[in-house]
Amino acid sequence: MNSIADPAPPSFYKDFTPVNRKKRKNRAPKDRESTLAAVQRLRDDLAQDDWLPQCQQILRDSVECAALAQTPLEVLCLGLGSPTASSNARAQLAFLLAVCDDLNIDHAKVSLYDPVFTVEDAALFHELQLQLLTENKASLATALLFGWRNDSNY
Repeated sequence: MNSIADPAPPSFYKDFTPVNRKKRKNRAPKDRESTLAAVQRLRDDLAQDDWLPQCQQILRDSVECAALAQTPLEVLCLGLGSPTASSNARAQLAFLLAVCDDLNIDHAKVSLYDPVFTVEDAALFHELQLQLLTENKASLATALLFGWRNDSNY
């Protein structure tokens, strides 16, 4: 008689042998594309599309119309999301970099803030020579503002 805690297996499991799977300790981790390489790849992809030059022209025209063409521009980017965790954030960062390069905005004049930024994001921004803010500076009046929402309801 079998106890309640240890019931007999159904008859169709008679040839079944349970196996405990062990993690393979010596397996090398899969090579993942670095975030920097992913952003660069996305920039290259954007450059192949007709959409980017159209956006850049719209922004150039807007800068000229606002009489900012002779003013050194700064960029304040809010709500980008984490490029190390989000493909959308990586695509937006690639776009931001392409636009800044087109408008001759020095990367040192690009400031970013999002409370979700990680240590890895900070290292990426440092490598790209972008400025990471520790607080929201949305009141900077002279900044050309790029802000994205990453939620799916937008």
